Amino acid sequence: MAAGFSVKDALNKNSKAGIDESPRARFRTKDISIFKMYRNDMNFYSVEQVEELAGDILMYGLKQNLELVYAPCEKGEYRIVAGERRWEALKYLVSKGYKEFELATSKLTTPQDNDEEQVEIIIANAYRTKTTSDMIEEETRLKASLERMKAAAAQHGLQFVNGVEISADYGEVSIHVVGLDFDPEDEMLQALLGRIRANRFERAVQMAEKLERLGMKGVWEGVLEIVTNPRLIGRPHFAAWLAQNGYVEDYNASFSKYLSRGKPGYVERAKTSIHEATSAILKAKGIPVLAHPGRYKLNEWEFDSMFKEFTEAGGHAIEVTTGSHTPGQNLLFCDFAQSRNLWASTGSDFHRSMNRCEPGLQGDLPRTVEPVWNHFRAS
Repeated sequence: MAAGFSVKDALNKNSKAGIDESPRARFRTKDISIFKMYRNDMNFYSVEQVEELAGDILMYGLKQNLELVYAPCEKGEYRIVAGERRWEALKYLVSKGYKEFELATSKLTTPQDNDEEQVEIIIANAYRTKTTSDMIEEETRLKASLERMKAAAAQHGLQFVNGVEISADYGEVSIHVVGLDFDPEDEMLQALLGRIRANRFERAVQMAEKLERLGMKGVWEGVLEIVTNPRLIGRPHFAAWLAQNGYVEDYNASFSKYLSRGKPGYVERAKTSIHEATSAILKAKGIPVLAHPGRYKLNEWEFDSMFKEFTEAGGHAIEVTTGSHTPGQNLLFCDFAQSRNLWASTGSDFHRSMNRCEPGLQGDLPRTVEPVWNHFRAS
């Protein structure tokens, strides 16, 4: 290790010391009549298998809130951002006499511009069955929205930066490598991401099948109703479903009983090496960043070995301040970045509500480190 720094106290301190873990609501929820809602004109997807979904809701309840924006017009009061198929299923149930489904607990979100809302709709429909026309329209709208966002950022003097987070592997430990400022059209990177997404999806299917064989019903459909971004479906969504449906006493028990290695619902994840992830980002002219280094359950020797693999592949940046670190870890990895002459990055590591850190509140980078954004291509 470099003089003046030890990761001994920094590693494995994804303990809760110094972190407020109490739940915090990021969105306001409200029970709203389904007859006050209306279809989003930007949702170009067809709505299918409504009666089948209605049957699941009747049996198991509504597992995921609808997402709405308050936007009163002649069509109604609330525009649907996510959950149109659920809305149709609820209307079907009410038409069959199940009046208790007229009120739906819904998540009210802050109105966004059209491009942001269009992206939200596309993400919400990521894993639905699509026609060829749907897929062509999806790609066309997504690219157009992102280009307009980039232009809008430029008008306000902001830099629009592409980003990705790749789960790589060091032994049995998942290591996250962030890519910044890369070419999104790079074939090598897109091939890697496509393979990872396909493997993630197949793993999720296999987990659902294993849980179904244990006698659980409606696992796959239920998990898809929970996941916010189906492209990122994984064990946390299964854990939430298991807890919501009473198979375990709480979220954490889902892992200890069903979803950890050796448990009946666990499926091994396809491996991606640190070298492969780092090299793909560099090939796409991006900057690879080792994310939240204090989270990994590695001893000091293992951390050095893992970090050597990252740097030998061309990695030269590390997250210093992040929502996954304690304040003490932020300081320790600031010293680490200085001692290794690394570029420093920052991030809230926000993935879901009730996160440890709200977006943008992870703290500023110390002035003693070199910010990674000084090396973006457009800088």
